[in-house]
Amino acid sequence: MPKFWDIAIKNLKSIYRDKKSWLFILLIPIFYYSLMGAIFGGRIGNDTYVYTIGYVNMDESSTIINQANYNLSEIYSIIEDAEAFHMRYYTDNNSAIHDLEEEEVDAVVVFQEGFQEYLNSSSHKKYAIFDNDTSVAHISNYTHQVNYFINVTSSYMDITNISDFYAFISNFNDPNFPIDYVIVFQEGFEANLDATLNASFTFYYRDTTSETTVDIQNMIIQGTIESIMLQGHLPSESSSIESTTSLIESSVPKYQPDVQFYFRDSTDITSKQIIKGMMMAFLDGIINYNPSSIDLSYEDVPISGQSVSWLTTGTPGYIMYGMLSLLSMATILITNEKKTGTLKRLESSRMRPFDMLFGHIVSNTAIVITQFLIGIGVLAIFGFRPIYASVWSLIFGTLITLLLASIFINALSLVAAVIFKTPEASGGGVWVFLIPLMTFSGAFFPLEVIAPGLVPYTTWIPTRIVVLLFQDIFVDGIGLLDPSIWLNFLWLTLWGAGLFTLGAFLYRRFAQS
Repeated sequence: MPKFWDIAIKNLKSIYRDKKSWLFILLIPIFYYSLMGAIFGGRIGNDTYVYTIGYVNMDESSTIINQANYNLSEIYSIIEDAEAFHMRYYTDNNSAIHDLEEEEVDAVVVFQEGFQEYLNSSSHKKYAIFDNDTSVAHISNYTHQVNYFINVTSSYMDITNISDFYAFISNFNDPNFPIDYVIVFQEGFEANLDATLNASFTFYYRDTTSETTVDIQNMIIQGTIESIMLQGHLPSESSSIESTTSLIESSVPKYQPDVQFYFRDSTDITSKQIIKGMMMAFLDGIINYNPSSIDLSYEDVPISGQSVSWLTTGTPGYIMYGMLSLLSMATILITNEKKTGTLKRLESSRMRPFDMLFGHIVSNTAIVITQFLIGIGVLAIFGFRPIYASVWSLIFGTLITLLLASIFINALSLVAAVIFKTPEASGGGVWVFLIPLMTFSGAFFPLEVIAPGLVPYTTWIPTRIVVLLFQDIFVDGIGLLDPSIWLNFLWLTLWGAGLFTLGAFLYRRFAQS
């Protein structure tokens, strides 16, 4: 067995016998990662989450809008002022979808070209009237005549008088046919009014028109007919206007641009229902508050993507920070061997410096892997879910990163041990290295917030490289075949090799002094 294994086993046995070391290795990581998980693993208490919605106005139509509540910019302002959502305004669908995929927004609502024109035209319903009353009886009251109704209402309603009912309704199989409804005055309508009897008409509508809309429009027409054609009747007279509604067979819905809701595939069904339900209520309430009932069509469009929690996003930094705790222990261990004379005894046994150094690396790497597994296990309880390209990329990429990071930390501990010389000085002195390594790693805040001149240099810092590697491997789902990962492996290897060479040289002189 190589002699460095003896050193590694000796170090691990020494730790095993020391209860304080066990406390450091096991309990401190459990406490630290539990704290991170509790803080970033989810919302606690009665905090209400406000969804961020991307609002995309792709309608560049120049049609004059009759009412402000049909203007998409005005609608956006009303929803934004309500503060039920965090709103973001877009005129480009691609930018909004990109932000949705990057989780800058929770959902995207898209209004297609022609939406405002549709609202504008739909607010003025278009009617066709067919007089099916072939009675030739003498009409004593001119207000009972269908022609009189047409003449009166044509000044403020969009009415088309038709003579061939069946030929006309055949046009309703065209979604762009402009007529919304057909009013048919039935046989004997005029004569029944003249005789103070009940008269009836039929209200025809397109397929898929909502029941509520049909009822509202039918009531409007019925009320209009009664106000005009019964105006000469005394209260004691019993004439009334009756109506029936009927679907136009073989009709198709009138064209209307969809309001599209984009969600990530990973968005939970509850969030989808809340976002869509609230947004539909806003749109319907704003558009239809006065005076018309306009049908709105909605469409769900899923977007591939996986929701990433704050905990998962921050895990690379938490893991790297946990690994740095090894620096203090490794430095104290080396200086303690010098203080207790262990180094002298090892040298007298003709143990090579390489074996002593490599033994430290093996034992400390075992501790790094142990603490890493503890950390991942604890964070998983609080919701950490890695996003990886493949299982083998996750396992081998993580293992290589851990080994290279451990070599760097061990090499740095050799340099720190030579500088601080005693265990007492090493415990606090290592913070001279830890503070800048943690600060410029990007573990706890985005590096973009620091001085712009420093940002390009932070990418060369070893701890920053470790964080980027972990982000690539189990947050961004980048596989091991990606050149950027191997480039970071190379830089971390060069750091470890260079610092280890320096540390080994200093360590030999330190051991012999």
